[in-house]
Formats: sequence, structure tokens, C-alpha cells
Amino acid sequence: MDADYSERTPGVRLRDTFFNPDVLYQAGMVDELIRGLAGTPMETLDQFISSEVTNHLFEDRKMPYSGMDLAAINIQRARDHGIPGYNEYRAWCNLTRARDFDDLKREIPSPVVENLRRLYIHVDDIDLFPGGLAETPLMGGVVGPTFACIIGHQFRLLRRCDRFWYENEDPLVRFTEAQLADIRKVTLSRLVCNNLDQVSKIQRSILDLADPFLNPRVPCRNIASLDLELWKERLSCTVGHTTIDVGSAERISPCVMCTCTTEGPICQSLKIGNCFNLARSFSHAAVLDDHVCKVQCAFVFRALPRVVDPVDNQLGFS
Repeated sequence: MDADYSERTPGVRLRDTFFNPDVLYQAGMVDELIRGLAGTPMETLDQFISSEVTNHLFEDRKMPYSGMDLAAINIQRARDHGIPGYNEYRAWCNLTRARDFDDLKREIPSPVVENLRRLYIHVDDIDLFPGGLAETPLMGGVVGPTFACIIGHQFRLLRRCDRFWYENEDPLVRFTEAQLADIRKVTLSRLVCNNLDQVSKIQRSILDLADPFLNPRVPCRNIASLDLELWKERLSCTVGHTTIDVGSAERISPCVMCTCTTEGPICQSLKIGNCFNLARSFSHAAVLDDHVCKVQCAFVFRALPRVVDPVDNQLGFS
């Protein structure tokens, strides 16, 4: 599609692009392909698969009928690797284990169940790939319950076990809260804007079709981008009127100590062991302005009420 999301050329057949990257070297072609992907609705996900991959996978244009069948490859590959059948995964995903083909009709349309009955002798013989593909998609989803279960479980493991996952809490590699907030506002539309050569407008949610009201196409400048200022190496922290070097700690008030880290300042209340020494080390005003000091030493210097009897005013406050 061109910059106005109008189709410029006839559609490209998948069979003509296998091992043929030359098309990508044409001027502006990557931009056109991305706009075409963003502006074309997806096909309905069902048990049917395009002949481009079931009859023409990796087809040599000079050799008719040389294409392979991706669905058959998936089934055979699962058998070669000892992947359990569809019914086993139903049970693993907390669905009812089917005892016969009729037990499948809650998740799979009846006509499809009848097709499976003709192909397989027993319900336990159904391969995972055709069985999962035959299921009715979940509400708001594109796959059925078994595939949703497997995909969700796999993504959960990938996230939990990836030490580079951006939300990890490892203090040695984690992002700051400000950096995380900035990362979370970046969308796929923003990434596309950053990488296309010529892009004027794009829908805010690039994986959904553009809609004038629900998902309008907007200029890239109106889509939030990453603020790289947040990734500048911190050399110091400023707390109030005090500047602290990274890795150092300083007292910013009589009873508060702050440490400067690469993620920002971390401040802690100090435990005062001797309020008399505190009064000798800091001015009266500084101690009285520090609420932490008041909590710990009020019983001595009576910071809250005004001192009437000079004898009781052991620290000289008034």
C-alpha cells in the first residue's frame, strides 16, 4: 500500500516469495509491505489452511508440484518428537478428557467432529495440531481453549525464566520506575514509525484495523515515544539543597540520611542514640524542622509546646 493506504500493486503470492528476497531491495518496498500488513484484515482462523502453505510451501517456480504441505509437516514433526495427542493436552489443560468423539462437541463444531471421526479410529489418535486447530476460538480470541492454554503456559515460562525480561526485579539489571513507565507507553505503532523510511500516518493500535473513531490513523508525532533522557548515566542526586555523588551517602537533615544510587536517592530515618549530642551538632532550628528528630527527641527538648520553665529546657530550646 502507498502512503495513503491505497493498494498500489496486485497482491504478492507467498509461493513467489520463498527464497526470493530481491523484492525487499526495491525502493520503499519495506514501507509498502508494512502498510499493507497494517491495512489488510486477517483471515478468519478456522480449521482450513491456505493452499499457499499446504500445496506450495517452498515451491520451486521452475518445478511444478514441488511444493510441500506445512500441515502434514507439523503433524509428522509432532509424531517424530513424541508429542502427546490432542486428548492428552485436553486433560493437561483441565478440559474433560474425551472418551469418544461425541465428547468433543463442546469445543469443536459437530461437522468437524464428524470429519475427525472419519479420519481417526479412536479419539486418542487425534494429533495435537489438527485437534487444536479444529476448536472454536475463545471469546475475544483467535484460538480455542487447548491452544490458548499451551500458548499462555509457554509465554509465562518465557517471561519468568528470561533474566533479560524488562520487568525483572534484579537490582543489578532492572530499570527504574520512571524508565519502566516510559517503556510501557511505547507501542508497536511507535516502533513502526521509528523504522519506516516514509510514514505519515498510522493507526494507534497497528494490529487492529484503522477506524475513524475507534482506531484512527494519526501522525507519528502524536504517538508517544521513548524518552532517552531517562537513560542518561546518573552522576549525582539532588535532595533538597544537597547534591550527593552516586555511591555516596550524606545527611540531608539532622535525622535523615540519603544514599545516591543509579536509580535515584534512597533516604532513611536515623536512629538517634543521644539527643543531647544531636543538639550540640546541629542548630536548634534544624532539629526543630526535622520531624524525625521530633518523634525521637521530643521527650527531651519538648519541641511541640513552648518551654516555660528554663530549668526543664535542658537543651536550650524555646
